[in-house]
Amino acid sequence: MKQHMKALYTSALAIVLMATACTDGNDWETFGPEVTTETLLEGEWTVSYYWLGDVDRTEAFGSYGFDFEETGNLYASQALKTQSGYWNVSWKDEVSNLVIQFDETTPLGELNKKWQILNRSDNSVFLEHDASKAFLKIVRK
Repeated sequence: MKQHMKALYTSALAIVLMATACTDGNDWETFGPEVTTETLLEGEWTVSYYWLGDVDRTEAFGSYGFDFEETGNLYASQALKTQSGYWNVSWKDEVSNLVIQFDETTPLGELNKKWQILNRSDNSVFLEHDASKAFLKIVRK
């Protein structure tokens, strides 16, 4: 019964995530590198949720604040500790991607992926990494 409920919950979450991520297309004006970069450079960001397969990993990242710098540096701060990495936004075959790379292996290393940008607003970015079946939503603090 517990396994059935977990599968049902995971399926329902996937449907909700995909429904909220639907757009009229991954167009340049909405998801292009310049627009997404401008959005990420404004303020500090936090993880709203992070699912890796059918496992909710949000709690491992919820206390971090992420700072995207114009230089491509990315800083993750938690309490008195700051870890550095890098980021960039690219556009290929009408798909916008966000690459995140940290030096640290756990837990920030889990975010080391080339994420497809599914949806973006001024205050949130919704990402998917298809190969690892991961969904990540970051929001402005």
